[in-house]
Amino acid sequence: MLKIVGAANDLSQIAGLLDVRRRSLGLTCLALDDAAGLSSGYSTKLFAKGYNKNFGNMSLSSMLGALGGLIFLVCDDDLIPPITNHYRSSTPRRFAHPPALLPHPSLVAVPIPGLKAPGEEAPALPEVIALPYLPG
Repeated sequence: MLKIVGAANDLSQIAGLLDVRRRSLGLTCLALDDAAGLSSGYSTKLFAKGYNKNFGNMSLSSMLGALGGLIFLVCDDDLIPPITNHYRSSTPRRFAHPPALLPHPSLVAVPIPGLKAPGEEAPALPEVIALPYLPG
């Protein structure tokens, strides 16, 4: 079952969310390092406040895998700043067509009760936003 752990908009906040997930699973930092195949003490440095350690491509994907995590980008057009809309309207059409977005292969769309209609206030985020696809 998929659950929203939290929201982040930079790498330090993503690290904080991974630390929350690690703690919810009852793992020590050393156990997480071992499960993710990272060097001993890596996640301790990553989660420590004020320590200048960042994710690399391998460490982020390894840690996400060990914690059963996926990253989804959720967008709200109401939060787009005016300057972005200015550039959107002035962008030549040949650049304005977004690539086809493919859903994650293990997920199917699930209607969310109370999802906001145009012009309505957004409801609180649901705990479950998608379910794994089980063939058959």
